[in-house]
Amino acid sequence: MKKILLLLALCIACAASLQVKDALPRKYKIGDRETLYLQLKFLLLFKNACPDEDRQFLASFKLEQELLQNPHLPKECVDEEWLQKGELFSVHNQKHLQQAIVLFKFFYYAKTVEDLYKFAIWSQDMVNERMWSYALSVALVHRPDTFGIIIPAIYEMQPHLFFNSEVMQSVEKLAESCVISQTKDSGRIVKDDKLNRYTNLDREQLLTYFTEDVGLNSFYYMYHIFYPWWMDGKEFGLAADHRGEFFYYVMAQSVARYNAERLSIGLDEVTAIDFNSPLDFGYYPGLRYANGVEFPSRPEGVCLKDSTGNALSRRSNYTNAYSRLLDFALRIRNVIDLGRAYTAGNIYGKEVDGLEILSNLLEGNPNSSELPYYGTLQIYARRLIGYAPEPLNRDKVIPAAMEHYETTLRDPASWRFFKWLLNFYDDYYKHVEPYTQKELEYPGVAIKSIDADEIDTRFEYFNSDLSQYYSIGAHDVDISIQQKRLISSPWLYNISVTSSKDQGALVKVFLGPKHDRYGQVLDIKENTDKFYVIDHFVHNLKKGSNLIARKLNDDVAETDRTNYKNLIERVREALHHKKELVIHGSEAYWTFPGRLTFPRGTTCGMKFQLYAIIVPLPKIEQALDVNKGVYRRVGTGRHSGLTLRFPLDRKIGKSFFVPNSYIADVIIRHDAKGAL
Repeated sequence: MKKILLLLALCIACAASLQVKDALPRKYKIGDRETLYLQLKFLLLFKNACPDEDRQFLASFKLEQELLQNPHLPKECVDEEWLQKGELFSVHNQKHLQQAIVLFKFFYYAKTVEDLYKFAIWSQDMVNERMWSYALSVALVHRPDTFGIIIPAIYEMQPHLFFNSEVMQSVEKLAESCVISQTKDSGRIVKDDKLNRYTNLDREQLLTYFTEDVGLNSFYYMYHIFYPWWMDGKEFGLAADHRGEFFYYVMAQSVARYNAERLSIGLDEVTAIDFNSPLDFGYYPGLRYANGVEFPSRPEGVCLKDSTGNALSRRSNYTNAYSRLLDFALRIRNVIDLGRAYTAGNIYGKEVDGLEILSNLLEGNPNSSELPYYGTLQIYARRLIGYAPEPLNRDKVIPAAMEHYETTLRDPASWRFFKWLLNFYDDYYKHVEPYTQKELEYPGVAIKSIDADEIDTRFEYFNSDLSQYYSIGAHDVDISIQQKRLISSPWLYNISVTSSKDQGALVKVFLGPKHDRYGQVLDIKENTDKFYVIDHFVHNLKKGSNLIARKLNDDVAETDRTNYKNLIERVREALHHKKELVIHGSEAYWTFPGRLTFPRGTTCGMKFQLYAIIVPLPKIEQALDVNKGVYRRVGTGRHSGLTLRFPLDRKIGKSFFVPNSYIADVIIRHDAKGAL
């Protein structure tokens, strides 16, 4: 198991950007039988299909005895009235979250993997299905002895959160006919045509191919599995992970990528949400929960300050959401303006990480300074924007799309909310000095040119396999949902570099727009927020001329999640020595879908800009140590000592353009005939 942890850590330690490439291997092999058996057991468990012999212990299982043997297990498990099966679960419901945390700790503090497996079987029959899946997923990625275990794709485990109700109704009819006839009915495909739905209400729906992409929403969900906002950084080792900076980085990268997509189809860039004015668009999710309840909708023209979430109700989780949101926002803005936060002190000093402090305040995680005072701003905002109806009782909630990480990005208001949060960072960086020439330059290194091929994009059919979700006894019902998903062809670019000596280097490449929607040239000095990282790697420079040849998205299809049916077959084949199990590192991690690295572009070709910079190879801050828990440092991006968006996180000064940086144009062309 330790071997797989080390290989996985090396594979994905630098995989924090939207599509980071590095000099380390991107694939790894699972060869030891212990890990393979463990992987198979948990795959079957997520399907609620563990072998009968693994359930025999239940006849003599006594929770009280387990608690006596392991004092770290939460005692609340004994008298907890768990959320019933079939009820709607949301981590933004206080009662649900409290129970999910108790269940997570029950899994996390199990002494051995065998105990964890046993506890997971015992609890699966007792608690709400989605709460169980959520708590177990978080435990698997945070325990040192299970990090690397592949969790099935969330859109296959919870298809109702990813596919519209009319599509799911067609799927359920097919599955029902298979149950009645007791046949597998293999190879049935239901098509989901996003551009031919019953509702086409406004211009925002033009982007559903992006905002409803199963890979994009799965990425956002998995990010929050690895970095839950409620998780105590000290207790679970997240404090050293720079979790706050990740909160900022994921938003900044995602919004820049989203704006590039909007530009490709002729829309303005996203603007910050205004909580005091009516929203000029509505949102009708078109989703239906597995129990038949429809997702709440938000009509056009809604003024969020009048939301029912503001009512003083004992049934509400977040009463007075509007006033509390504004209070928290004002207090955090005061921190930015005054340069000080309670107990955290100065946020602009050279010896403090002001970005980390501010991000923790905005996320409202336990690493936040004086959490009761600065509050959980984003949680109140999600409740307010979601516009869900007030429940009759706490257990009968109907969460809105904003209240699930699996569905947040589907709501156009979520992107406006992210932009609103990013405005806090804009204000913060007004107080931070630009990078100096010394911080930016690499003496003796100069980029002479960048030669980039044209980037080609198209739509391609993709099947989401639901055989895990639907089954007849021990047999799967072979049903898939077919959608068109954006993808780009393999792309080549070359960087011509000169170096005064042999030396290591870190190379970062950003992509951003060349013009706005009106054809005006965009100066990078004023538009750094529109650029996002597309490549990030280490390279050994030789004295003299160097040609760095890079190829992106050559394995883009391999970065898609392996469906459950194929994954479990491959694990079984490896166990029987029929074939090695070689998987991509992204299978067991949170990474932005490689197929969405580049925006759509236009059929005539749209011009974008590449910004590249080469900096000295930084010293590694922390060594990877399996025995201390690789997961705590995986993906932090801080081994380099640089911020994740360096050098485009700060405002640009006079010394920005150094010889070791370069800007070049690149064309992105869309093939409208793809996936016909």
